[in-house]
Amino acid sequence: MLFTYKNCGCCKKEMTNIKVLLNNIFPAEICDEICDYNLHCSKCKDLNKKEPMFMMRRYRHKELTRPELQIYFFQTEMPTPIYLSNTNKTNLRIFRKEIDDLLENETLKQRFKKDKTFFQAVKSLIKKDWKFTYHLMNNFHDVEKIKDMRQCRAWWLPSFEKTYMFRNREFKKRDLYEVFFTEYVEKMMEGYKHYCDLTEIKEHIKKVVNT
Repeated sequence: MLFTYKNCGCCKKEMTNIKVLLNNIFPAEICDEICDYNLHCSKCKDLNKKEPMFMMRRYRHKELTRPELQIYFFQTEMPTPIYLSNTNKTNLRIFRKEIDDLLENETLKQRFKKDKTFFQAVKSLIKKDWKFTYHLMNNFHDVEKIKDMRQCRAWWLPSFEKTYMFRNREFKKRDLYEVFFTEYVEKMMEGYKHYCDLTEIKEHIKKVVNT
């Protein structure tokens, strides 16, 4: 299975309540079987419904790893914090506003409260190089494709080795993009993180910015 359902706290709570009721009617082993074959919370039902259909289309992306598939699932099957058009046409004003909305949150502000310039540099680079950002967001779930595009010298793939000058300071583009993509995935998977392997996903993002 693409996702891990056993760590869902909502389902555990619901199953506990149901088991208490069923124990008055059936033996314990039957109660366990009933609960094991039922998904109760709306998020589990949502993923459980969409996952099989998504995996049926796996022939289109059969070489993707599990974390890559998880990212791609949320990009294509679930609401995303930043809209990506299928026609590669985007409203720049809305696109930049969505980037601002994504990055303007208290968690990030607290994380970078001792280095606000770095935080501002992230937003500046991502919005300034919006064409690169747009195409990277469409493809960053696939490390091998990024590597192929690097070899082909695709115009939209920036050099993560280069630095970005902001307010008389130099920042590594790799570091700035990593913050952005990490926050993008965090927001995209909000409420569903316990279904995924976040360690593997963070490792995937590091692979992308190190290509």
